[in-house]
Amino acid sequence: MKARLDYLDSVRGVAAVAVLIGHYFGGYGVPSFIPLWLWQTPFSIARDGFAAVAMFFVLSGLVLALKYIRLERPFQAGWRDLASFYIARIARILVPFVAVVWLSAALHLFVYPPQPTTPPASAWLSSYWTSDQTVGNLIKQSFLFIRMGSDRLLPQDWTLTVEMNLSLWMPFLILTAAHSFGGLLLFSAVGIVFLKVNGFLFAFVMGIGLAKYFDRLKDSAFVKRPMVFLGLLSVGLFLYSYRFSNELLPAFIRQPFNEIWLWYITEIGALMILMALIGSPRLQHVLDTKPLTYLGRISYSFYLWHFSILLCFTPRFFAFLNGIGPVSTDAARCIGLLATVAVTIGVSDLSFRFIEKPSIQLGKRLNLLVSSRS
Repeated sequence: MKARLDYLDSVRGVAAVAVLIGHYFGGYGVPSFIPLWLWQTPFSIARDGFAAVAMFFVLSGLVLALKYIRLERPFQAGWRDLASFYIARIARILVPFVAVVWLSAALHLFVYPPQPTTPPASAWLSSYWTSDQTVGNLIKQSFLFIRMGSDRLLPQDWTLTVEMNLSLWMPFLILTAAHSFGGLLLFSAVGIVFLKVNGFLFAFVMGIGLAKYFDRLKDSAFVKRPMVFLGLLSVGLFLYSYRFSNELLPAFIRQPFNEIWLWYITEIGALMILMALIGSPRLQHVLDTKPLTYLGRISYSFYLWHFSILLCFTPRFFAFLNGIGPVSTDAARCIGLLATVAVTIGVSDLSFRFIEKPSIQLGKRLNLLVSSRS
């Protein structure tokens, strides 16, 4: 098996774009020619940032566990393997995040706020970046100590808090799954229900389950059957988009789930989509195309930068459009979305090259140092 599965990166990249589109429409409005009913179907995943986050978490469990779960004795080196795991997580997630927080602080100081434009920013988007950013506040944000409120420069950071917190549990979860996946399910259920462990543990556990049974799914003739594949994919897409697509159900069976259960349903949908993908070489081939795998490689930087670009670049681009002649609001929204995606890709590419990759390499050097001294 390849050390890196590019098609999984592509899924992450597509999900990151969905987050941007959701925030863009929430910030600057949806073009009026897009019918509202479209967002009550599985097509809603194009702008459903909640579903994208659920996919991120299931993918994290899968990708983090995959390289360990196939070992006969994962983490057999004890503290050295644990140190290696945590150093890699900090270098991969936290260090690039800290860099983007402080660079966004510079944008907040020297670039924001822009002048009013057409279309205008919504009250929701305008509520961010309104607080002065002190050094102490930035330090708290850098270490994910501020979880709620509009005084955060990167409001999507709550997902990174979940990612880092649950990453602390991952070695134990992987060891438990290697011994008994049923035991892992029992432990996670007890933890969530009785010990008040973060409910997103469920998504990570499902990803670990995919890692444990990855080879069986990949080689399964049953999953490759057209009807089984289409069933997994169709039901998965419906559940993945259930937050909006439940409107398709008849009123007498529509269940008004609360927010917690909506997350669980969405995560099960993400699980089913990934099961269909793992068992489908044809779908993998589609996702292995270079534009999608490139987007996947820069997806973390894309996710980190998109909100700052929405606040700093997009309104200035609208001002540029407003200045060159009469442009309809809908046309401005469409052109603005394309420009925002393009600029986010460009900034993310630079961020990946000069922040993410050096940070990952630093983590590898630190791990070599730890290994040599031990």
